[in-house]
Amino acid sequence: MILQRDDINAENSDAKAADDSNAEIPDAKAADDINAEIPAAIRKKLSPYQIEKLDKGILSLSYKHFSLDELKQLCDWLDKTPLIFNDIRLNSCNLGVKNTINIVRILSKKTHIKCLDLDENSLGSEGIIKLAKVLEGNDELEYVSLVGNGITDKGVAVISDLFYRNKNLKYIKFEKNKITNEGASIIYKLINENINITECSLDRNEIDDTTLNNIKKILQVRQPHTKKEVEALGKLIELTNIWLQHVYRCEIL
Repeated sequence: MILQRDDINAENSDAKAADDSNAEIPDAKAADDINAEIPAAIRKKLSPYQIEKLDKGILSLSYKHFSLDELKQLCDWLDKTPLIFNDIRLNSCNLGVKNTINIVRILSKKTHIKCLDLDENSLGSEGIIKLAKVLEGNDELEYVSLVGNGITDKGVAVISDLFYRNKNLKYIKFEKNKITNEGASIIYKLINENINITECSLDRNEIDDTTLNNIKKILQVRQPHTKKEVEALGKLIELTNIWLQHVYRCEIL
């Protein structure tokens, strides 16, 4: 499954702004089966849309807040369910370090996570260090969002070691943290060495404009080309081949 960053961002916006409690579920039987095994306290918090996504490997709990008892029920269910989740969206759940790491640890035992959205969960660098340990050996991450978690340069250094080895990683979001130029230099080196990274957002940190612009310049050349740019490049290649054939004929004559 190829994860689309825009789909993730769109869902986060919808979860915050819209009440989708009347959304239709295409496969009602499958949804009923999943519904039956979810603890009642957790099921009450989920929309039909979120329940539908469970069967597609997507655990979307963004903007949901849980009591300690509900979190215990959630973790017990995640541990026992036969469902496999490789797309984890826990944006703005305010889970804290212990609960976030516990959920990610349970899910990581079953599969390699591809998409991980942990925005606004008060992780701090302590949580990021623990997260890196839990994800050690996972080389299938494609999208990681850690916005608004109070991450410092120390946390960046540890999580970057994990990202160096992950050649599937494309998108990283570090916005709204406590990263300085020192941490940005680590990220700059990471982006230079892992050429598969096409986006790394660092706005609203403690990084100067020059450093930010240097990072953005590297990433600009990796952005997907527009249709017109691809067509123009194809035309240029075609004309170059014609010219090379002409030069070759002239040399023979």
